[in-house]
Amino acid sequence: MANKKNQDIVALSETDIKNTLIEISMDLQKARFTHSVKGLDNPSQLKVMRKKIARLKTEERSREVSKLTEAELSKRTKIRARRKKTINQKHQKLKNIHSLWSRIQNPQQ
Repeated sequence: MANKKNQDIVALSETDIKNTLIEISMDLQKARFTHSVKGLDNPSQLKVMRKKIARLKTEERSREVSKLTEAELSKRTKIRARRKKTINQKHQKLKNIHSLWSRIQNPQQ
């Protein structure tokens, strides 16, 4: 079940999301500057702003993905599969190196 914060964001239009994202990003930049110069009364508000920006970007991206055509979605899936394969190959190489290193360290085994 979605929480209240996410429900509010889902209810916004695309232009509202973009405008809110720009507004909060500017507020975050100002707050960071203020915090570095003289400090904030409540520095945890920086964290809250970053999380809100992340929620807005996530909703924006999910709407973009929902508008993709079938061909674009299949291409996206292929790209993700290729990346996953590459990552798995790198992990396997690291396991092999670790195994080899273990054998060098303990030649009795």
